[in-house]
Amino acid sequence: MDNIVIKEVNNRALVLALDYMFREHMKIFEVEKLLPASTYLMDVLSMSVPNILIEGYYNESEELKTYFLI
Repeated sequence: MDNIVIKEVNNRALVLALDYMFREHMKIFEVEKLLPASTYLMDVLSMSVPNILIEGYYNESEELKTYFLI
């Protein structure tokens, strides 16, 4: 007979878990897909990236920082 494990998850734990999973995948998507497109657009429009303070996960890497600033 299979062992059944029951785990109660409150709303806060569920939201935090979903946020974590979503954020990790969004970082990859933003760097691999959106950053090249936005960089190309900035070049076409002859615009420069501002240098301002960034908070949150966009400050974790140069690629995410550049994407956020664009």
